[in-house]
Amino acid sequence: MACGAFNAPFRPALSKTIADPTIARYRVPKREEPKLSHQQMLALVYQRIKYVFILYQENRSFDSYFGTFPGAEGLFSHPPKQTPGFHQPIENTDGSFTVVHPFRIGPQQYAADLGSVGHSHPVTLQKMHIVGGHPLMDRFVLTEEKRHTKGKPPSLAAKQYGELEMAYVDGDTIPFLWRYANWFVLCDHIFEEMAADSTPSNLCIIGAQSGLTQWPLHPHEAFKGDGGRGPGVPVVNGSNPFWG
Repeated sequence: MACGAFNAPFRPALSKTIADPTIARYRVPKREEPKLSHQQMLALVYQRIKYVFILYQENRSFDSYFGTFPGAEGLFSHPPKQTPGFHQPIENTDGSFTVVHPFRIGPQQYAADLGSVGHSHPVTLQKMHIVGGHPLMDRFVLTEEKRHTKGKPPSLAAKQYGELEMAYVDGDTIPFLWRYANWFVLCDHIFEEMAADSTPSNLCIIGAQSGLTQWPLHPHEAFKGDGGRGPGVPVVNGSNPFWG
């Protein structure tokens, strides 16, 4: 799913008046909200929070799972023209072209039944369509469609693989993940920091940096990639990832 980095988090507008008396009685006026100092907040954090669990899904975008989660910044938080990649060109089976935009899939199709689209390093960069250092985010569908096209025009299966790039599910299809997000915390502004293999991103989730950034400082500890130990050399073309 094409996902762009937005400038400000989306928050639903709050009504100035609450008509329902069953809800209004629980509302605390802003002037009466409790105020906590930074030190008081830290003390409560240390007192109340004992463990932190981070749940994340590899090879799935935020928008494909939580793009319509209430309060999160997702697929429809902004006008289509302000949402990078919202409209994507696609080739039909007769050779003509049309446009596809995000569409809901499920719940009759299980999330586990949705095949993974191409997410290797070179393919991901092709889908982002970087021009002048800026990602246009407009080649996700066409790139995926061409990956499955052996001739011209594309087959129905190839077109469907392209369309899959724009499919999203909601709480009816992945109820447990949506329930966790509702009970706890959902992070909607986390993006992959590099086009790389799984390990750097996994490390970054915990350490706010990847192990690859340490290679220049500790080259003797690097993994060579051929099964042996010793200095390794990172590659940048994505054909043979440096597993570091």
